[in-house]
Parts: sequence; C-alpha cells; structure tokens
Amino acid sequence: MIAYPTEQLDALESRETAARWHEKGLLDDAQWQAVLQHYPAFFKTSNIFLRIGLGFFCLIILSVAMFLSGLLLKPQSELAFSLFFLFWAAVLLFFLEQAIIRIHKYFRNGLDDMTLYVALACLIGGLCSLLPGRIDEVVYSLLSLPILVIAAIRYVDRLLSAAAFCCALSIVVQLVEKVPGVAIYVLPYAGMAFCAAVYLLIKRNDGRRDLRYWRDQFGVLELLSILVFYASGNYWIVQNVTAYLSGLEQPPLDWFFWLFTFAVPAMYLYTGLRRKDRLMLDSGIACIVLSFITFRHYYHLVSLSWAATIGGAVLFALSYAAIRYLRRNTRPFTYEPEGKISILQTAGEYLFEQTIAGDAAAPEKDKTGMGGGAFGGGGAGNDF
Repeated sequence: MIAYPTEQLDALESRETAARWHEKGLLDDAQWQAVLQHYPAFFKTSNIFLRIGLGFFCLIILSVAMFLSGLLLKPQSELAFSLFFLFWAAVLLFFLEQAIIRIHKYFRNGLDDMTLYVALACLIGGLCSLLPGRIDEVVYSLLSLPILVIAAIRYVDRLLSAAAFCCALSIVVQLVEKVPGVAIYVLPYAGMAFCAAVYLLIKRNDGRRDLRYWRDQFGVLELLSILVFYASGNYWIVQNVTAYLSGLEQPPLDWFFWLFTFAVPAMYLYTGLRRKDRLMLDSGIACIVLSFITFRHYYHLVSLSWAATIGGAVLFALSYAAIRYLRRNTRPFTYEPEGKISILQTAGEYLFEQTIAGDAAAPEKDKTGMGGGAFGGGGAGNDF
C-alpha cells in the first residue's frame, strides 16, 4: 500500500524520537551513537528550505521537458491533449516509483514531492479533459477525490491529505448549494457537520498502531477540521456567503452565528487546556483573534491603531503572566520548549537569524588614518 519501505519508516521515526531524547538529556552520547548504529540512515531527506528549493528546481525541469515534448508531438485536438497529459502522468509515476524512491531512496526531499504533484496534476487534468464540456462541476471534484486519497495514502503526503480534505469539502458545499431555497439555511451547518465528522473519525483512529505511518496526515486533517469548523459558523463568513447566494444583508439566525463566533474559540481553549492538546489550544488562540477582528469589522469602538495597541498590551501582559506562572508551576504544563520543532518554528528561527545578520552594522571607517587631507574647496576640513 505504501510506496516506501515500512521498516525504514519505523527506523526513521525511532531516530527522530531518539534525537529528541538526546537533546533533552534523556540519552547520553554513547546511547545516541548506539541508536544511530542500530538504525542507520536509509532515506535521503532535506530540511524545509532545501526541500522547497529542490521542488521548484524539479518543477522547472519538468515544465521544460513537457513543453519541448509538446512542441515535438504537437497535439491538436482535446483528445490528443488528454492523452498527452495521461502519458506524462504514467511516465512520471513510473519514474517516481522506480528511480526516485527505489534507487535513490528520496523521502520528503523535494524532488519526489514535486514529481508526485506534477504527475497527479497531469493525471487529473487528463481525465477531466476527457469529460464532456457541459458537465456539472461537482463531477470534477468527484473524479479528483479518490485519486487524491489514494495518492495521500500511498505516498504519506500531508499536502495531498489537505487537498483531499478541501476536495471533499467542496463536494459537500456544491451539493448543498444546488438544493433550491435551502442553501442559505443549511450550508453553514453542513460545513460544521463535515468537519465534526472528520475530527471524530481522526480522534477515534489516532492511536491505532497500524495507522502510525499516517500520523502526520491525521494532524493536518485535524487542524483543517478545527479551523474550517470555526469558519463555517463565523459571522463574517456566513454573512458574506448569504449575501452572495441570496442578496440578504443578514443571515438567518444571525444571533446564533454571533454567539458561535465567540463561543467556539472559548470551547477550543477549554478543551485544549483540559486535554492538554497543543493543537486545540493554539487553534483556540488564533480563533479568538479572528473573533475580535470580526467584531471590529462591524463595530468600530476605537480606531485601528488604538485597537492594535490595546490588544498588543493585553496579549503581552497575558503572555508575561503565563510565562511566570509556568516557570514556577511545571505541572501539568511547562514553559520548557518541546523537543520536536515544528515547521513554523524552524521558519521563524531562520527568518530571525537572517534579519539579525542583515541588520548587522558595517565596520566603521577608521578616521584616524593618514589617507589624505580634505583641503580642497573654500576651506579646510577636519580630516587628515
């Protein structure tokens, strides 16, 4: 089912876990070296920045190759274009399986990611172009969804998991939107029900040992379900969707969506603190900010500058108080950094380092040297 050797995926997870333990001091150097010898590196992986760079490089190479082959073959009809894209999809998938994964052993390297994405784009584009011109748009989503799901499972790709989630959500939205006179009443609740179903399904299967290879994909789907659930009932989004579909200025049961806008973030915070769920806690903080932005959009109590100043001061005070409390009381929460650094933390550290390096002052010129005088013009200068 998985394109990568499962025993090597287990070894990679063991190495990453041991690396976090070694950073925290739970493993000494001798134990860490023993882990490295027992689980030697098999995959060729890259950090996030090199991965993005290699991905763009691969995209340029594949685009040039497809463009040159298009000039040689010169497809004229829609059928010819469809077969052209399907041919490239087959070639790229074969190259991905046999060369990139089996021979070169690339895993989340950038080259394998972009090759997979281009191959799926050619496959979906080629199949969709074979469909009749006057066909419902939901058919394209129904055709794309199983391809994205199968690819996300086989290649354990997080971006494809997010794409499959968005594709399934678009199917739900398009089907509800086609019901006459019901869309403005049912559409927000359909989005909530879809996200709640995805979240409960993930939580029910998150601890299963046989699904451990897709743990990162579950995290992406959990985050999307949390955020989209809130977005489905956010007053600003519901009001704009209602105005677009029916022209009404106020959505039905507007008081409910105002209550939803502020109650759900509070529920996220409470759930995150009670279950010690970092993802739910961070999502609750982000949704609280969005709730106040939504309120500020309709009710201008103070100017934007004063609102930003007051909000920043409140957040700074809360952060300072929370940090002092967590440093004194380490259970059940702590201020100590987590061993596993996320992609956002890595990007933030990189940008911070580049900013500090870029702002470094240039070396001051020595003004005491005897490099020449400044006696030209109407008067003498003060340099020798």
